[in-house]
Amino acid sequence: MFHIFRDKRFERLAEISNGHVYNLRVRRAYLRARTHIPKDAGIAVADRQPRRPRP
Repeated sequence: MFHIFRDKRFERLAEISNGHVYNLRVRRAYLRARTHIPKDAGIAVADRQPRRPRP
């Protein structure tokens, strides 16, 4: 991205190796930022059995 489009956000990443990028992904800060929280995670449900819809 930096070499082709001159995007300054990728200037630091342009010179490091692919292996180093993979090593950075193991760090806590990256994992914390990339954690996916499902939409229904905050909703407490008594039972998760599927029910028929009411007509």
